[in-house]
Amino acid sequence: MTVATGAGAARRSGAFGWLGVALLIGVFLLSWGVSLILTAPAGLVRVPAGMLPGNMTLTPVSGTIWQGQWRLNLPQGDAWAVTARFRPAALWHGRLDWRIRVQGDGVSASADVSPGWSGVAIDGLTARWAGDAMRLVTAWPMGGRFDGRGAVYLRRMQQGLMPESGSLSLRWTDAQLTTTEPLTLGTLTLSTTLADGGRLSGRVTPEATSNAPLLGQLDLKGNIHDPQHIRVTGWLQPTSAASPALRQQLGLLGTTDAQGRIPVNGFLPGA
Repeated sequence: MTVATGAGAARRSGAFGWLGVALLIGVFLLSWGVSLILTAPAGLVRVPAGMLPGNMTLTPVSGTIWQGQWRLNLPQGDAWAVTARFRPAALWHGRLDWRIRVQGDGVSASADVSPGWSGVAIDGLTARWAGDAMRLVTAWPMGGRFDGRGAVYLRRMQQGLMPESGSLSLRWTDAQLTTTEPLTLGTLTLSTTLADGGRLSGRVTPEATSNAPLLGQLDLKGNIHDPQHIRVTGWLQPTSAASPALRQQLGLLGTTDAQGRIPVNGFLPGA
């Protein structure tokens, strides 16, 4: 009886020994995996070609995917600095979230970016940039300063990430647009919403100040994925502060009504 008991104890001791070895191996593999994840270099982040506007490219500089630095290369001019910092608190809400900051010549922006299986959510977006930075996305020469706030959800589709829903407010201070010559427009505000897979609804309003060169209201309706068919309706009216060049350009839109307003009914220009 004593011998049997000793044999059983030996077997139990051997089983516990193998269990301890397996546990140590498991802890080692888990630690190794966590270490690989935590130290994953920033270079693992790849942005597909064509996803960024204006032929921009993103190049890793240093750090990890959790806290790193990248360089946003532009077709012309100095590159912009991009930093990303992981926000662990978002895990309580079941999502991954990074705070992204962009800094460049005349450009400053930040947002919370949450990638998912079906798309990317961008929240808390704030941005400020000089008008000449708009050359990256449009051929229209612009002056002044832009300040924007908003949020947008980008749906992952066959052609890439496409805007599906969200809202944006934009203020264009000391607005200037050059056609044959610079046109001073005052300060313009834009408010837009996106819904139902990209259905756009927005309004552009010149600020009615004592020295404003322009009054009016323009409404935008259409689908952001079909910019050639975004309809613009409303009216514009030059004030006594409007330049002769601005009056001439507004005159090309049509004749004034009894209130001195120029009706607008067409599609987004240059789209």
